[in-house]
Amino acid sequence: MSIRGAYLWGGIALAGAGAIGVYFILVQGPVLWPVLVFGLIAIVLYTHVFTRIGGGEVVAGLGLGALPVLGASLALDGHAGAATWAVTVPSFFMTFNLLLLNEFPDAEADRQGGRRHLVILLGRARAARLYALAVVLTPLALTVGVLRNSGSPGTVSAEERGAWRHTAAFGYLAAVSLIVFYQSDILIVGLVLSPEDAATFAVATKLSALGLLPLRAIEAIVIPRVAAAIGEGDRTGGWREARQAQRASLVIGAAAVAVLATAGWWLLGLFGSEYQDAYDILLILLVGVLANAASGPLPDTVWLAGENSRPGTLLAAHAAANLILSIVAANTLGTAGVALATAATMVSWYLTM
Repeated sequence: MSIRGAYLWGGIALAGAGAIGVYFILVQGPVLWPVLVFGLIAIVLYTHVFTRIGGGEVVAGLGLGALPVLGASLALDGHAGAATWAVTVPSFFMTFNLLLLNEFPDAEADRQGGRRHLVILLGRARAARLYALAVVLTPLALTVGVLRNSGSPGTVSAEERGAWRHTAAFGYLAAVSLIVFYQSDILIVGLVLSPEDAATFAVATKLSALGLLPLRAIEAIVIPRVAAAIGEGDRTGGWREARQAQRASLVIGAAAVAVLATAGWWLLGLFGSEYQDAYDILLILLVGVLANAASGPLPDTVWLAGENSRPGTLLAAHAAANLILSIVAANTLGTAGVALATAATMVSWYLTM
């Protein structure tokens, strides 16, 4: 597509989005104007302005994370309650971090292209610390928001609030652990090795994650039914449903992993011939993906059954082990070592579950 064509289609999309926004303003009133105006400004100025003054991450966090959640609440209800804010703030941090993480391998190319994002302005070490801070603040903000929402006087009893705080503490531990588990390896490769290694490792990681699509589809169908059964007191039925789904996840997941292992060399080549050097990394990571698929929805079922303490502690221990092993392996075995550390701890975690 030509530059002129891209501008044309962009203008059409912008006009369509603006028309939808105006419709909701007519329905709900002027409360939506700030969201709509910021969205239009962010779309028009993001590439040419915000990414060149160090504001791209914040604008992305607001425009793609926080404000869509806030705007949806305002469009549906006309106001934003405590529950909306409990979700809006974590959405900002997650989107902020998503962009920040992807800027590490591209920092030099972005610098040459005239961009001035936070990795360039702060340097890799300080940007990594900022990323870690946002990782911690994400589940913390969600926990605080939910506690404030569910802890209003007369809403729940003191005993129920205490039980929720106990559950939320392990939920917070699990959320931080999962982020460390699934995202720290790319960050470590970029910090210890090179941006080029981080880029190839990230592509292999994202490609291996395609093997989890069958599991995610199965979870989307089964988890609500498992939750309903457990909520009604039928724990046996809930576990039966989960174990049947586990077997299906193993079979379909193994097929998906086999396809990715077979076609992986070609798929990596679509990003450039240099990415095919990450084929061995892809194969190693697929072992962890297979373990994930083999577990099916059982880890989620454990949480739904109220058994929070042991899984949360085990997950935190495995996340810490993955972090330590990845740092050691990066300095001794390179990217393949980091992949081995990630796959080994992932297999261990899902076996314990």
